[in-house]
Amino acid sequence: MLARLVWGDAVSVPPVDFAVVRRATGWSDVTVFSVKAACLVAVTLLIGLFLAHPAASRHLPRTLAAATAVMVVLLGPLGGGSAKPARQFGSALLSNDPSHLVVHRTAPLAGPVLGAVVHRLLRRDAMARPPLTYHLGSGREAAPQP
Repeated sequence: MLARLVWGDAVSVPPVDFAVVRRATGWSDVTVFSVKAACLVAVTLLIGLFLAHPAASRHLPRTLAAATAVMVVLLGPLGGGSAKPARQFGSALLSNDPSHLVVHRTAPLAGPVLGAVVHRLLRRDAMARPPLTYHLGSGREAAPQP
């Protein structure tokens, strides 16, 4: 509202309009939701992979930065978004254009949840094996616990 007072109606036209997030022409809300959620599933699986292998976890920050950069550069112009749901909320609230808000609010929640479920299913085999344990102080391998 303050921007309208300062710059007038120029900030109300569609190219600006309080920087409300819009998807590219030809992309539906379902497509945007699917792509955003799939990207976050991939990021969640990537995090799970690094956390499952602590020796490689030192590469996690660089890998997440690269994955985020790829998502922003390739999908930002098409999906019309940023990774932060609050960024879409403020713009939609000020512009009175909440038409795509549901997609940008639910995909960042659904993607990681689905990613965690997939990670859990993929790790089920590894978790089914009994852990390798040792007797304290004896150096002998313990028998597997049932």
